[in-house]
Amino acid sequence: MDGVGVVQEFFVAFNGRDIDATLALVHPEIEFHPLKVHGVEIWHGRDGVTELWRQMRELGLDHRIEISDVRTRPDGVIAALGTVRPGDTGFVGLYRVEQGLIRQARHYFADDETRRRLGVG
Repeated sequence: MDGVGVVQEFFVAFNGRDIDATLALVHPEIEFHPLKVHGVEIWHGRDGVTELWRQMRELGLDHRIEISDVRTRPDGVIAALGTVRPGDTGFVGLYRVEQGLIRQARHYFADDETRRRLGVG
């Protein structure tokens, strides 16, 4: 599966709340910067992603991210654009994929200015 496919599958797993499928798509040493609703700004490794899922369940966070476009920027970073629901808030995710696994992920609440700043607007 190419990098775009990996990122698309990541959102299928996330929205389906399938932690095993999510962990299968991330590098063992992933650096993950989630949306700023979780209290922690960066999670490291699969253990960090597992802890993030635990905290999301504990806090009752049930948001979904509807992706409308996935594209590769000229620098090789894969960008996913969409909307966080509920709330209808803009979303951008930036991903570095290595050997078929997400090595780095950064999630942003994104308006037009943020999308331009991230090179996807």
